[in-house]
Amino acid sequence: MIELLEIDKNKLTKKDYMILDYLLRNENQLFYESSKDIAEKIGVSNTTISRFWKKIGYQNIKEFQKWMAEKTEATPALKIKNTLQKLEGKDSDLNELFLKSIKNIEKTIALFSYEQVDKAADLVLKHKRIYVFAPDASFGVAHIIQYRLRRFGIEFIFINGGSSIYEYLINIKEDDLVIIFCFSRILAETTILLEQKKAAHYAVIIFTDLLSQDLQEKSDVILYSYRGEPTEYHSMTAPMAIVDCVIIKIAMKAENAVGHMDKLNQIRGKYQGYIKR
Repeated sequence: MIELLEIDKNKLTKKDYMILDYLLRNENQLFYESSKDIAEKIGVSNTTISRFWKKIGYQNIKEFQKWMAEKTEATPALKIKNTLQKLEGKDSDLNELFLKSIKNIEKTIALFSYEQVDKAADLVLKHKRIYVFAPDASFGVAHIIQYRLRRFGIEFIFINGGSSIYEYLINIKEDDLVIIFCFSRILAETTILLEQKKAAHYAVIIFTDLLSQDLQEKSDVILYSYRGEPTEYHSMTAPMAIVDCVIIKIAMKAENAVGHMDKLNQIRGKYQGYIKR
């Protein structure tokens, strides 16, 4: 697994992020590729690739490949794979799905930022009105956040896509927060919300699987998760893990979290004869 926690991401350029994204999405191929191969596939110069290796702590691609080979021998994913292979008669496809989910989380951890999670929690607790744009598969994840945070008195306003987005934009003010889920590609609605941020000055949190410098520059917080290579099934396991981290951090920071939970339990007790848990 590529571990990138120690990288000073402030030194990375837009092209560096393109290289980083390629490495994370094509890890299995890296043992057989040269810097020239990668440069041609991404569309950057050999000089850019050479500088990139030094930025992440390696002299060249050969040194990086050697480190990867040593690291791969003892990853948690491989240990679990060995365990799953011993389960004779089980569904191999499901075993493979488990392994991919573990691999996705490993790659997510490589770019995990405690500071960004902490800042995201602060922004959620600071803003009374929170808008959420969660298209496609991210809609379910967003509803889990809403369900968990409602017990702390936090509610979401979901933004619909298409031309109806303009009706939301006229109401989003400077003291509001916008949470955007941006997976696989940057939708037109996401572009509009980020452009409007310049005029309305609202805060933005982005959950994404895209290593994009543009998204980083235009948001207040960016929470990255790896969901698989372009041709693979895109799991929401890693994004959900990041969401759980944010939820737990909010619960830890919320001033009256215990009071809200006590009130919730009182109401449940009062009406338990009507609805059983």
